[in-house]
Amino acid sequence: MHTYIGDTHFEYIDYYPSEFVLNNKPDILLSEPSLTHDNIMKFKQGIGQEWPIELVENSINNLGLQEPNVDKSNIAFVCLPASKKANHEARFKNFSESICKYLGIQNGFDHLTIINEKDPKYSPFATKRNWNMESDLQFDSDFFEGKKVILFDDIVTSGDSMRAFIYKLRSLGAKPVLCMSLLYTPKIF
Repeated sequence: MHTYIGDTHFEYIDYYPSEFVLNNKPDILLSEPSLTHDNIMKFKQGIGQEWPIELVENSINNLGLQEPNVDKSNIAFVCLPASKKANHEARFKNFSESICKYLGIQNGFDHLTIINEKDPKYSPFATKRNWNMESDLQFDSDFFEGKKVILFDDIVTSGDSMRAFIYKLRSLGAKPVLCMSLLYTPKIF
């Protein structure tokens, strides 16, 4: 997809529904690429989040969380952070609160803090595209120790960030039990 702003040409990355989306609610993202792009851009701005909230809640709930003997106090939901603090807050604060309140699980949003921002992967001017788990992010190790963690990322490109978070959480004594994303892009970085 291409667009022009003034004399500058921008090429947008095509987004494709993840297997998670296709297996659970394939009609939620229309096959028209421009609509898929518009829907995810709204989500990234913190608006139009009803469909992802419904999708994630239903999918996690289908794992058996409503069974009477499930200890939900030991399950945490964590969103991989957006590149910038303001974007992370707009995109994931209410999203995480809604999901955790509905499911009765722990919200990891306030237990992961961005210390040093990074550039978005899709930015042609990016100088730092990946998180340094030790210097860029602060994890509340007391919160994560012993937790079963559900990891969420809106868009996966290479999977490198998801893998880095899995390793980091394991080092904190947490057990990542589920990873989900709404969309993926071809690995171009």
